Amino acid sequence: QEEGTLVMQHTQKEDRKKMQKERVQAMKMAEAKKEAVKDDDNVFDVSYETSQLQESEAAANSRDVRVEKLTMRAKGKILLDNASLSIVNGRRYGLVGPNGK
Repeated sequence: QEEGTLVMQHTQKEDRKKMQKERVQAMKMAEAKKEAVKDDDNVFDVSYETSQLQESEAAANSRDVRVEKLTMRAKGKILLDNASLSIVNGRRYGLVGPNGK
């Protein structure tokens, strides 16, 4: 019994270390990507996180769109930075800004 418990604790500890290592690696890769595209004038980049609400079954059947921490860059300029976006089904939306610059 005691040996099985030790093995289980050891495995859980290894799993936590592995998950932490994967999270750190993913964060480093995301940061490297941000740095790589920051200086490229020809790149169009979008990053976002979905809302926790979208993971529920009710939200899965919804036609609305909800995005958090939305960042958009085009030609080296930040258009939106950490914005929240909600698009409701049936409504009309537009994005207005300088054209051709």
